[in-house]
Amino acid sequence: MTQRGEPGHDAAGMQGRAAHEGAGPRERGRGRAAGPTRPVGRPAAGAPGGAREAILTAARREFAERGFRAATLRSIAGSAGVDPALISHYFANKDGLFAATLELPEGAADALADALDRPAADRGPALARGYLALWESPRTGPQLEALVRSALSSDLAMERIRGLIVDVATAHGVSAAPGAGSGAAGGPGPHGGGQGPTAPAGDGREAGADVSASRLGIVMTQLLGAAVGRYIVKVPFVAALPFEEFAAQCGRAAGAVLAQD
Repeated sequence: MTQRGEPGHDAAGMQGRAAHEGAGPRERGRGRAAGPTRPVGRPAAGAPGGAREAILTAARREFAERGFRAATLRSIAGSAGVDPALISHYFANKDGLFAATLELPEGAADALADALDRPAADRGPALARGYLALWESPRTGPQLEALVRSALSSDLAMERIRGLIVDVATAHGVSAAPGAGSGAAGGPGPHGGGQGPTAPAGDGREAGADVSASRLGIVMTQLLGAAVGRYIVKVPFVAALPFEEFAAQCGRAAGAVLAQD
């Protein structure tokens, strides 16, 4: 019988250890339950949703700076710090990602439409400030910039720009049809019968916040042009204005259009 410390015992022990150390991961792990696996690029269960927002932020920047065709999923993933396969998991493909970057914040149209429910003298300034504040915000400004930069080469982006203007009108109850809207021009009101609902006397409002679709369209087009001049073209004497002064000047111009008969 070989005793501990004798040559035969030491040799056997060394051989056993060598065999174990030389075994591959499969052999060493045999007998243990394998952990769950997940497809490459798919987030682990419970992973924070910040990855999706990081992708959208990076995509808006890439699309704004390089355009839809030049931007690549690999460059967007690199900027976001994620695996490119994660983009496919969330958005399916480049077209799906692009469409997601063009979605405006929920409630944006409603917030702008609320400005039209104010007393007549306040509508233009409130509408201008509300719209331009979307451009000024670091959260929504890049969305709008990417949207406008992409509009010249993307029908989808162009439709999103038109859609915001139409949404503001319909949220306020103004018909989007050319020449429609309530007001002194005599067009049909949003509720039929030629006029909108009459506001209670003494509240400072015009009857039904009577804004025609054509005047609203002109104002929104003016505001879009002012935003492009300040935030994209960066016209020096426009970009240099403090935001409140910029919004106030645009508001006066918007108010003048909305007040026209």
